[in-house]
Amino acid sequence: MRFHLSPLLVGLGSSLLLASCGENPVALTSGDPTIALTIVSGNNQSGVVGRELPLPLVVKATNASGSVIANMTVDFKVTSGNGSMYVVATSTNTNGVARNYWTLGTVAGAAQTIQVRAILSNGTKQVLGTFSATALADAATQ
Repeated sequence: MRFHLSPLLVGLGSSLLLASCGENPVALTSGDPTIALTIVSGNNQSGVVGRELPLPLVVKATNASGSVIANMTVDFKVTSGNGSMYVVATSTNTNGVARNYWTLGTVAGAAQTIQVRAILSNGTKQVLGTFSATALADAATQ
């Protein structure tokens, strides 16, 4: 007996899978529902303006069956706060994990966000999630 699932049901199943796995799952906003990206660590950190955060941003890519996706290029794009990333793009390793380092912008209290993006093998542009951080004022020098 064969079963054919509609794209709506597949998308719903993927959303439920994302909601139930890992720390801080990142919901897909468009594109291929068979790819999930989960924030492993590094979200919601605080750090001094103009300095690199103490922990790297770490994400893990998996497919619909939960298998890791190795060698997937992941882009980390600063979307607010005028900070910078150590590298613009990196690839997932054999465990499906990608890491990058974030230097915050120079305005304390300003919104600081990074979007994690990818271009899938079919050419679909994908925004996979957002990291946020809090920029704290540096200590007074006088």
